[in-house]
Amino acid sequence: MTINLIIVGVVVFVLAYLSKRRFGLLGLALVAGTIVSSNWAASVNSMLQAQGVSLSFPPLSIVVAGFLIALPALLLLLVGTTYHKKWQRIIGSALFAGFLVCFIAATIYRQAPALADSNLFALAANLQSALLLLLVVLSLADIIVHHLPKKQKAAHK
Repeated sequence: MTINLIIVGVVVFVLAYLSKRRFGLLGLALVAGTIVSSNWAASVNSMLQAQGVSLSFPPLSIVVAGFLIALPALLLLLVGTTYHKKWQRIIGSALFAGFLVCFIAATIYRQAPALADSNLFALAANLQSALLLLLVVLSLADIIVHHLPKKQKAAHK
């Protein structure tokens, strides 16, 4: 399962890098997605199972939870402010992909511990609250820095 998460992380990194979207809004969307997933994943999973949808590997519950975590942020890849410098795009994309992978890993560890094939899954699950707080702080910092008046930006350099 670790290799699948690495693939997801790389794909998300590339999408974020190519879209040039700022990390702040994407990070807050990840927080929203995590909240939505924790509250609605079981209901959506039950609804899909009632419709005859089933998966053997990975389990449908993990796919649904991961999709709900990522959906708000992936939708925001289409709109919003952008980075203009390459190094900003790389850092923002890496943070976005890293946090997304951590939240999906925590979900896998909680819902299907047998699939968690490394200690990183347990670490992500144990640190999820701290990671959410860090994500909010970093996202808000990115948004605030972007909206500083030009004079203040020049004074901070």
